[in-house]
Amino acid sequence: MNKKAISPLISTIVMLGFAITLGFVVMGWGGEIKGQEAYSDCNKANVDLVIINNEQVLCYGNEGLSFMIENTGSIDVKALKLNIIGGKDISRVEIEQPIGIGDVVKMTTPYDRANIGNIELLKFFGMVNNDYCGDSLLELDEIDEC
Repeated sequence: MNKKAISPLISTIVMLGFAITLGFVVMGWGGEIKGQEAYSDCNKANVDLVIINNEQVLCYGNEGLSFMIENTGSIDVKALKLNIIGGKDISRVEIEQPIGIGDVVKMTTPYDRANIGNIELLKFFGMVNNDYCGDSLLELDEIDEC
């Protein structure tokens, strides 16, 4: 076999391997940066219950779970996921209503007391940048009847 033909072949393979490895490294850095941006945006999100006359606007009754919530963060919340944890079961409700910075919204969501039982805990998760944030924005364990 001709040794002159092997040398360019080896150098081509080495260069391709180097280019592929460099591509993986650059793609890895880009993914980390995107993940950090999403996490950073979740840190900017925050919601709180509205309090009127020292009473939080949150109760449940025959029509469902009613609450008034305010975006107190520094980024828009595109939607909310609400986990209703009851004595018998758990209900997950997605609320597709955006809440702008400083906006207050009043909502009523279905709540099946017969299947879920008495509400023991509510967990609100916010959607930022088309993904729900991993940490709950608001947790409540004192819910009165309307």
